[in-house]
Amino acid sequence: MNRERTMTAFYLETVLMVIIFVLVIAVLSQVFGLARSQSRQAQQLTNAVCLAQNAAEAAAAAESGEEMLQLLREDGNAGLEEKVGESLLTAYYDADMKPVSREAAAADKASLRLEATWAPERSQTGNFVNSHIAVYEGPSETPLYTLDTGVYIREEAGR
Repeated sequence: MNRERTMTAFYLETVLMVIIFVLVIAVLSQVFGLARSQSRQAQQLTNAVCLAQNAAEAAAAAESGEEMLQLLREDGNAGLEEKVGESLLTAYYDADMKPVSREAAAADKASLRLEATWAPERSQTGNFVNSHIAVYEGPSETPLYTLDTGVYIREEAGR
């Protein structure tokens, strides 16, 4: 009798330990999965911030929307659309921030889309140019990161 109780207790303990191990493994799997997801989101945000900063630097260095386009265009990844009073630049990049052509972006091969406006406001001494820069993930309409910047371009004599 005593031996049967010992065997039953042993099997019960073993089953209980297996159940606990399975639960611990399930919880840890979820934790690691969530960590991977958050790591991916953090990397996307870091890339978006870097692209927006590059576009802000290009806006500060340029004297027109076309010049800003020339500074940001690589391998046919960017285009400029003229609107009344402003220009809209759109550029496409992959997950590693390498330029992706607009044709490849149309085929959903672009991971990040940068949109930057060039909106000059004329004054007597020059132009103040406002730029709104937004970085989107793929075809999403919700930006990952936005940045507003402005630069004053002084008009030189004889221009």
